[in-house]
Amino acid sequence: MGIFDIFTNKSAEEAARKNAELYAQYGREATGALRGYGTAASDIYGRLGAAGEDIYGALGTTADQYLTGSTADARTALGAGREAYAPVTALGQKYGGATSLYLDALGVNGPGGADRAKAAFTTGPGYQFAVDQATDAAARKAASLGIAGSGNTLDAIRDRAQGFANQEYGTYLSRLGGFVSPELEATRAGAAGTAAGYGAEADLLSRLGAARAGLAGDVARGRIGLAGTVAGGQAGVARDVAQGQIGIGGNVTGGIAQSTQSEADAANRGSANFWNLLANLGGAAVRGYTGGAGYARA
Repeated sequence: MGIFDIFTNKSAEEAARKNAELYAQYGREATGALRGYGTAASDIYGRLGAAGEDIYGALGTTADQYLTGSTADARTALGAGREAYAPVTALGQKYGGATSLYLDALGVNGPGGADRAKAAFTTGPGYQFAVDQATDAAARKAASLGIAGSGNTLDAIRDRAQGFANQEYGTYLSRLGGFVSPELEATRAGAAGTAAGYGAEADLLSRLGAARAGLAGDVARGRIGLAGTVAGGQAGVARDVAQGQIGIGGNVTGGIAQSTQSEADAANRGSANFWNLLANLGGAAVRGYTGGAGYARA
C-alpha cells in the first residue's frame, strides 16, 4: 500500500472491481448451468416422446394382431359350423332329383321332360304278375263262355292291362311327389344354417372393424396426449430457462452496476480526501505564516 493510498481509496476501488468480476463470472457460470439444464430437460422430454411413440406403436400392433388372430380362429370355427350343414344341403339336392322327375312327369318342363319321366319310369316287381293274373282270368272267363277269340274279350284284356299300367304310373307319380316336402325341408334347414353361419361371420367382421377403429382412436388419443405433454414440458423448460436468464442478467447487471458505483464512489472519496488534505496543509501554512507576522507587528 502506498503512502497516499489512504487518501485515494485504492483498496475500496479494487474490492469493487473484484466484486464486479465475481458478478460477471457468476453470470457466465449460472447461464452455462441454466443452458445445461435446458438441454438435459429438453432431451428427457424428447426421449419420453420417442419412448411413448414406441409404446403406443407396439400396443397398437400387438392389439391388432390379437384381434386379427382371434377373428381368424372364430372364422375357422364358423366355417366348420357351415360345413356341418353341407350334408343337409346335399340331401336336399338328392331329393331334388326326384322332384325334378315329378315336374317332368306333370308336363311342367315340356315334352322333353315328359319323355325323361317316362324313360325313368320302372314298374314294380309285382306289376307284371298282377297284369298276367288279371288277363289270364279274363281269358279263362271268355273261354268258359266260348268267346275266347272275340273282340270283346280282347278289349277286356287290354282294358285290364292298361288299368294296371295307369295305376302303377300313378303310384310312381305319388312316390315322386312325396319327395317335394323333404326337399323343401332339407333345403330350408341347410340354407338357414349356412345363412346363420355367414351372418355370424359378417357380425364378427363388423365387430372386428369397430374394435380396430376403437383401438386406432385410443392409440391416436394417447399419442396426441403424449405429444401435448412433451410439447408442454419443453415449453415449460424453455420458459424456465428464459426466466432464469432474465433473472441472472438482472442480478449480474445490478451487481456490476452497484460495484461500478462503489468503485466510482471510492475514487471520488479518495480524490476528495486528497484535495482536502492539500487544502488543510495549505491553510495550516498560511496560518503559520500570518501568525508569525502578527507577533512581529505586535
